[in-house]
Amino acid sequence: MITVPEATEKIIRRSRYLSEALSKDIINISGLARYIKPEIEAMLIKKVSLSSIIMALKRLSGNIYPDTPYQEIFKIAPEITAKTNLAILISDSNIKDSVHFLETQASTGTVILGKKEDLSKYAGRNSRFFYPVSSISISIPKDAIDTPGIYYFFVKSLAWERINILQVFTSPMELTIVVSDKDMQRTLEILRSLFRRT
Repeated sequence: MITVPEATEKIIRRSRYLSEALSKDIINISGLARYIKPEIEAMLIKKVSLSSIIMALKRLSGNIYPDTPYQEIFKIAPEITAKTNLAILISDSNIKDSVHFLETQASTGTVILGKKEDLSKYAGRNSRFFYPVSSISISIPKDAIDTPGIYYFFVKSLAWERINILQVFTSPMELTIVVSDKDMQRTLEILRSLFRRT
């Protein structure tokens, strides 16, 4: 029969977000206990006390270290480049002859990042135009291709700092994040801080 501590650990380890927040002591343990209580009770098929879950979380918080392969993959800081004064066009239709910097097409339309003068002619009723925006590109090592959550490592850090990401473009060797020009400097600082050795 599974115990409260075992069920608690199973739930926390399953969620990268919860395990990281618990290991860094940045989450309210009582609130977390209330949140996971219904799931623990379903796993144990019986009622459990909130205090037993809180105790299990407190014990776990000192022993949980999220699996972070990022330091191993990024032995040296990746190349991070920024381009400013760009525009982004989100169109409901596909655009065939565009001169662009980055583009992604899906059945729902097209997203293009490029110079304002190249994209403004495509702006219309069925599109949204954002200007000025910046793109920040991060080179990704070959080893990262088989690493789950590699983009999460970057996006999570920006989300926690309340950076609004307008668009993300990915390829096996590069991640490009598009933000408003006003957020570009802070975004760069946050991304570079991930690789500072203390």
